[in-house]
Amino acid sequence: MTKMKKTGVLATLLLLGGTACADLDVVNPNDPEAERALATAENVLGLIGGTFRQWYIGGTDYAGGSFHQSVISFQTSAPWNNAGMVPLGWLPRPELVNDAADQWYPNQTYAWYQAYKAIAPASDGLRAILTNDDLRADLDADTLRAMAFSRFVQGLGYAYLAVSFDQAFIVDETSDLQAPQELRPYGEVMTAALGYLDQALALAEAESFTIPASWMSVEVSSDELIRLIHGYKARYRAAVARTPTERAAVNWDLVWADADAGVTADWLVDVVWADWNCDSWCNLMWNYFAYSAWQQLTYFILGMADQSGNYQAWLDIPILNRLPAVAAGGPLDVLIITPDLRFVQGNTWEEQEADCPYDPGSDTYCLNRDPFTALWAMPGEGYAVLEQWAKPERQTWRWSNYFSTEPWNIYGGDIVEMSVDEMNMLKAEAHYWNGELAEAANLINLTRVPAGLNATDAAGLNTSCVPKLPNETCGDLYEMLKWEWRLEVWGRGLHDNPWYFNGRGWGDLYKGTWLHYPVPCGEFQVLQITPCYTFGSSSDTENSSQGSIYAWPFEE
Repeated sequence: MTKMKKTGVLATLLLLGGTACADLDVVNPNDPEAERALATAENVLGLIGGTFRQWYIGGTDYAGGSFHQSVISFQTSAPWNNAGMVPLGWLPRPELVNDAADQWYPNQTYAWYQAYKAIAPASDGLRAILTNDDLRADLDADTLRAMAFSRFVQGLGYAYLAVSFDQAFIVDETSDLQAPQELRPYGEVMTAALGYLDQALALAEAESFTIPASWMSVEVSSDELIRLIHGYKARYRAAVARTPTERAAVNWDLVWADADAGVTADWLVDVVWADWNCDSWCNLMWNYFAYSAWQQLTYFILGMADQSGNYQAWLDIPILNRLPAVAAGGPLDVLIITPDLRFVQGNTWEEQEADCPYDPGSDTYCLNRDPFTALWAMPGEGYAVLEQWAKPERQTWRWSNYFSTEPWNIYGGDIVEMSVDEMNMLKAEAHYWNGELAEAANLINLTRVPAGLNATDAAGLNTSCVPKLPNETCGDLYEMLKWEWRLEVWGRGLHDNPWYFNGRGWGDLYKGTWLHYPVPCGEFQVLQITPCYTFGSSSDTENSSQGSIYAWPFEE
């Protein structure tokens, strides 16, 4: 483990200032003025009240990794460099450049700094509450709510670090920040995160209270918080796995128990809530609403819906020669022809276009309207869509005849952060790994059958042949489970990128894709420790994917 001197730890952890909340210029708790700044209930509640927002935007903001994570997992595709979508989504996969001078370094490191900007004020607030009798008297009935919320954010912050980085610091209100701190591996960081969430759970169960909308964009009762905590525990227990071996070794009994105690109705955050001081840039899905060209749907995964052979024919073409339509000069008109009703229906371009009404709540995966000229505007916001197919030098496999209508369902800024479908998929996967295949099939069928596909069973019956794998076989029970995971939780929760965080545990990332980020090089430079390190590319045999289990033709 790398032992960090106090200078570097403080540089990382005590970046409070005005970032923790809009109303309070927080003083470093090691400063003599800290005691005064954290001595009143108003100040402490103002400090911790901004922490959930800080954590949330860390995982979804344009400035972070959400856009390129979506592209590298094939959840979406785009021909634009914005937020590293093209350069970090290149094939063959590049090595991450862990250098503050690199253009995309801020996107790679954003999660690190935002997580600690949430953790630090939550810990400072707790320290003040636990050590100041007068403050607790001032807080009175707000004491337990403040402590529960602070523990909740500590848990979320460390869970986010555990799923995103190979190692991190673990510090809280009990830590001596003047002493050297050690980086701990992601497994230990997740164990700490779950411990904080358990403490939050115990506090929330001890007393009824309501978290104000200014803290989480919507009011949340203590009962609702309890369900959210269980849901987050289930989510992160599964998502921390980097490989199929680690995914199989997850404690699925605990995942099932937490998911079963999780949300019973979809929980939404309001990203345009005034108290959050947040605009469209703070959420990946909101951007996809405004700019549908940023969320084209490459065929790598979604092509497995196709029954016509177009998908397999597309895969048989060398990657750099793949194009989605004859009209663009390509060798194949790639339409997805499928019984899966979540896709636009029809055997021809004209039939599919007629089945794509451009209304919220319509087919999840719809045709691009006139992708060569891009003349329409999205409803509601009126943003003109950029050219759908552009920049062939940025690799034309990115181009697609399809985009998702799901972002259209976020009028007013409401974004699904945790869904019942996610809880059901976590329980289904728990049943699968525990050998309870009939129970897994029953949960898979909750969404599979309404989508027009055959009901599966313990044996993995798949007469609909969706998904149809690149080797032309019909997917087994596990592949059907992953299919429902992907389609029903697309872009929701897990920092808007369930395809990335789940995909690495399933072994489905493209060869050379990094499994996590390295500690930001800037931290090592502050400490005068060399060298920095990085991940990614097919030459990294430990910290990048060794090739999808789908064995896509021409995988580099």
